[in-house]
Amino acid sequence: MFFILYLMFVSVMGKTDIGMVLNAVISIFVFPIFYFFCRNLKSLKPFIYFLNISFVYYFAEMIYRISFPIYKFNPSGIDDEWFYPYKLNSFIFGDSNFVALHLFCLLFISIILRLKIHAILFFILIFLTFSRSAILGAILAFLYYLVNSSRYTVLIKPFFYLTTFLIFLYCILNISLITDGSFLSKLYILDSAIYYAENNFTLYQYLFGNGLSQTFDAIGIGAHNILVILLFETGIIGTIVYLTYIFTFFLFKVSNKSCKSNLFVFLGLFFLMGFSLGLYLFPIMVLTIAVILSNMEGKNDQ
Repeated sequence: MFFILYLMFVSVMGKTDIGMVLNAVISIFVFPIFYFFCRNLKSLKPFIYFLNISFVYYFAEMIYRISFPIYKFNPSGIDDEWFYPYKLNSFIFGDSNFVALHLFCLLFISIILRLKIHAILFFILIFLTFSRSAILGAILAFLYYLVNSSRYTVLIKPFFYLTTFLIFLYCILNISLITDGSFLSKLYILDSAIYYAENNFTLYQYLFGNGLSQTFDAIGIGAHNILVILLFETGIIGTIVYLTYIFTFFLFKVSNKSCKSNLFVFLGLFFLMGFSLGLYLFPIMVLTIAVILSNMEGKNDQ
């Protein structure tokens, strides 16, 4: 409830995207409904229907986006890769990176419910969004599933976590050697946001941010980065409120210990991908969390 009050406060006090605020508020309200539904579901058939419809919808999006590419100037001045025009003309979002984040949630739901065919189909759609961070997240999700399904999971899982952390640490320590245009554009956005804040932010903006979806008006390019969304658009207080809300999911009492592990991996991959896939809070994300916390792994009737 405090999170909702905060969102309402910043909407009244400053310029912000009402659509993004409503998206977050709706997500907060529907989570208890999703959780109750998942806890009391006796069969996976409703989820299978939902995943089938979702696949058809996102498959149509992929066909349209790839059939009608858009060649657009990159304001960061960094050359884009050959596939970038095929990322832009989505009828769902302006950028297929956001599509990829929704597809990742559907992929993770499929993995949790052990629906292998659906998981493979959503991975193919993620691959065709050309979002490198989402593809990496999907691969890590599959590896986690394989590790979790092994009879030696107790021995392999710590190795999986350690290896993933070391790879991430290596990339951070050698960030100056990275030449990928898409990755560098995210650093450009982060650097521009920091520079703008240092030279223009008031105390109020440091505390409550510059407003959701207002990054483009400030620095001439969208956030596309969850760090920018949290610190630049919602401020210090907004970031604390958001992370506190996310942390409350770990306080749920669950009958299966793997639920907390699944939640940790999902949110870890979500924030890892969030470096280039900047979405704040959305319904399919909280649905994924509801599926994880309700321990639906054992309800697969296939």
